[in-house]
Amino acid sequence: MSMATNEKRVIPKSAQFNSGDRLFNRAVTIAAFTSLAVLAGIAIFLGLQMIPVVQEQGLFFIFGSDWQMSSDVAGGEGARAGIWPMVWGSILISPIGLIIAVPTSLLLAIFIVFLVDRNSLFQRRGRAPDKSAEKH
Repeated sequence: MSMATNEKRVIPKSAQFNSGDRLFNRAVTIAAFTSLAVLAGIAIFLGLQMIPVVQEQGLFFIFGSDWQMSSDVAGGEGARAGIWPMVWGSILISPIGLIIAVPTSLLLAIFIVFLVDRNSLFQRRGRAPDKSAEKH
């Protein structure tokens, strides 16, 4: 077994992040956390807006399937709206979308990484081929 040393590892300059990489990393991190904050804000807003409806209609609002809007009743009194068909549709369509999207994206990624000849793509568009692709 080797013993641990207190010696610092020297990273070559070419392997270190340059200022553009650090700036891009920070920008992407800020964008990711901003999108999470917006998503949390939307969820909180919708949850707060749902409280009066659930207090008035009970759990029928979530699990009911009747949609009875009375336009002749003043102030919408007596109107009932059950959103279960919409919730069930969302639950059902999500796996269907994943079944289509995941294999498609994986196959496209495999095609782009392993099967596309970069030099032929550049020659068709009139650009010079990538020199790093020839070394591999």
